[in-house]
Amino acid sequence: MRAIQIRKEEMGLHSLGETKDYFEGWYFRLCDPRCSVAVIVGFSPQHSAAPFFIQTTDTLTNRSQWAEFGWPDVVVRQSPFHLTLGSNEFSLTRVKLELPELKVRLRLSGLTPLPFSRYAPTIMGPFAYLKKMECVHGVISLHHRMEGVVIANGRALPVAGVGYLEKDRGTSFPQRYLWFQSNQCGVADSCFFLSLASIPLGPLTFNGCLFVVKLRDQLHRFATYTGCRLESLRCRQFEDGSGWAKLRFHQGGWQIRIRLECGPACSLASPRQGRMQGRIQESLSGQAHVTLLRHGVKVHESFWSQGGMELQWEKEEDQNVENRKRGLS
Repeated sequence: MRAIQIRKEEMGLHSLGETKDYFEGWYFRLCDPRCSVAVIVGFSPQHSAAPFFIQTTDTLTNRSQWAEFGWPDVVVRQSPFHLTLGSNEFSLTRVKLELPELKVRLRLSGLTPLPFSRYAPTIMGPFAYLKKMECVHGVISLHHRMEGVVIANGRALPVAGVGYLEKDRGTSFPQRYLWFQSNQCGVADSCFFLSLASIPLGPLTFNGCLFVVKLRDQLHRFATYTGCRLESLRCRQFEDGSGWAKLRFHQGGWQIRIRLECGPACSLASPRQGRMQGRIQESLSGQAHVTLLRHGVKVHESFWSQGGMELQWEKEEDQNVENRKRGLS
């Protein structure tokens, strides 16, 4: 029953009773052949005068935008979840955005959540049952339809694209992490999602990984809690936010090879001890090459474009993670 409850409440606002060192945010992504738009809706109760915010990045204006909202402008409904911030609305079926330089009217349909079980009620697996983690990640929908209009720079652009929806909550983003997501590989109803992060848990710090490769009805899931381990990582990020990464993982008889790269990125605010005082860079032009081998035989290869990518790791690293002494692999 608890697994079902955790799953049911995943989209909702968890932090109404929190007063400090806490954040919560939703990430709505639209990918259309002519544009990509990411809308981040967040709650940081430390900012008591204006605890809710919206920030965006898109390929039409090529810049980020920020807006804050106080309680008089906020209406929250938990089940089904619906959040109103002034004239902006967010739910599992609708995104309405009214910012000076970016306006969005989108309908969401055909949401595709991850399969779940008692052991893994969310993408976090058994970690979903822990009360206090630095950052709790949730994947609400791997892919869905998003139809409507995007208005940028005074130009209205009808869109009929693919959506993606996730959320995070906790105290801070990880000190080091790599994130990538794309729905564009030339096959409908597909998604590639990757998250690799340095995770503090009590006195230990370990590299936790989560990733999913889905092509129509075929889904591969790899995670720390399913036995997946990072073997090697090389990466580099440049001052404009562009960069690349090469990763190798193994899980039982599986070997996974991933190559990522992205172009220039926009700077966004990120949580640090609950306050939106950190900075990250996110690109919407990421590309990924994913290869899966089973006992040395290639069983899957895919190429992904128009990806969202964030790279917050060392500038350049070439490491054998299994032999690292400062944490667990």
